[in-house]
Amino acid sequence: MSYLAIDVGTTGCKAKVIDPAGCIMSSAYREYPLIHPRPGWSELDPELVWRQVKDTIREAAAHAKGNIRALAVSAQGEAVVPLDRQGRVLDHSMVTFDTRADEVLPMLMARYSRAEIFNLTGMPPSGMYTLGKLLWLKERKREVFDRTWKFLCFEDYIHYKLGLPVLIDYSLAGKTMLLEVEGKKWAPSLLEFLDLRPEQLAEPCPSGTILGAIDPEIAVALGLPKGLVAVAGAHDQAAAALGAGVIDPGVGLDSTGTTESIALISPRPILTEGMLASNLPCYPYVLPETYLTVGFNLVAGALLQWFRDVLGGDEIRAAAVEGKAVYDVMMERASSAPSDVLVLPHFAFSGTPYCDGDSRGAVVGLTLSTTRADLLKGFIEGATYAMKINLKILNKLGFNPTELRAVGGGAKSRIWLQLKADMFETKIVSLAIPDSACLGVAILSALALGDYHSAAEAVRAMVHVEETYLPDNAAASVYNERLPMVERLYPAVKAVYHGFSS
Repeated sequence: MSYLAIDVGTTGCKAKVIDPAGCIMSSAYREYPLIHPRPGWSELDPELVWRQVKDTIREAAAHAKGNIRALAVSAQGEAVVPLDRQGRVLDHSMVTFDTRADEVLPMLMARYSRAEIFNLTGMPPSGMYTLGKLLWLKERKREVFDRTWKFLCFEDYIHYKLGLPVLIDYSLAGKTMLLEVEGKKWAPSLLEFLDLRPEQLAEPCPSGTILGAIDPEIAVALGLPKGLVAVAGAHDQAAAALGAGVIDPGVGLDSTGTTESIALISPRPILTEGMLASNLPCYPYVLPETYLTVGFNLVAGALLQWFRDVLGGDEIRAAAVEGKAVYDVMMERASSAPSDVLVLPHFAFSGTPYCDGDSRGAVVGLTLSTTRADLLKGFIEGATYAMKINLKILNKLGFNPTELRAVGGGAKSRIWLQLKADMFETKIVSLAIPDSACLGVAILSALALGDYHSAAEAVRAMVHVEETYLPDNAAASVYNERLPMVERLYPAVKAVYHGFSS
């Protein structure tokens, strides 16, 4: 007995077969390229994504033992797929950090205030959400907009391709900036603004809803058993949080890959001025009457990748000689003490709380005595300080996690996890399965089928803690002393860069 979990990400997709004890029985992964037709534009070819998803399903199913009982999808947010009545893809999908919608967002803001949008949808107004992408299509590619039968996100697009009812779970629907955060239905006024009919979007439903059986012919073609049922999954951040065991407000998620995010839950939507001022979203979670808030930094692993590619020749060579991963070598070679080098990690869109697409990165505090180890440690700390600033704001807004569950590629580094524990002054826990989005939708399948009677029971059975990292008080004190300097970096660099660029 097992569950098939599919994760459709920005640059690749995974399929994993997971048993009721939370053990991975088989897995497969495929990549697909981002397309950049113009500066600031980032797209995916949905047809290629579907072909790669099919390949991962076939491979994972072929190597799994036992009966696969259900399937569920974890998906990236915001990206939208336009389909005609014959199910043909009419255009590429703009992904989260595609910035072209920024040029049309003033049209929305001329009709609504920031507070009106936030109080209705839980989303601080931004061109990155699906509403902005649809508005751009309406204003800049009207021929595509008018021909579109359905605008689908990637979860509901996969449902459609599997011959299932076209439903989208509440958490992913929340990331469109079109869902009423409290009513959990498409907002009529926003649909009217876009000249959209509700039936042009997937129908929202709770995560864990049984959607029905996959089309028999499609099931056979993918090597899946006939009659296999599908279950509504989740936005990838929500799925990852459940897969990390986040079912209590005192436990949060720290997910570190190319980007990093801290996700925390609450028993009600928190729609305060402080949330809006900090650009923090609030949208439905996978559990009933529970809501998710996410603070994020768009460059975490990407910042270290930049260091590796531009400055990390020595580490690359050492990794080859020593037979280690280059990031392990980088962590080992970084200074053990806090660095005097401060790094503003805005090498791309800044993320929360600023959400400034024009911000730029900076490295300050260099002297003739600065060593390579100091510089490397400064980059690692720069990415981590970005999340410390978010966590400080979240604490002031009433979120007070006593434990963060670490997942993603960054969770593989013991050195980085200890640094986070020290800087965040919070217990950090690593997990046996750091790729928790797939585990999260497997848990949803198990709950939908009645294999567990509660989320708490499922988490006890399927989520397994590996190591715990506690803060070192001395290191924490040093990081707290330097935090005000770090907080001054963004406004200082913004003033210099914006003044220069104008």
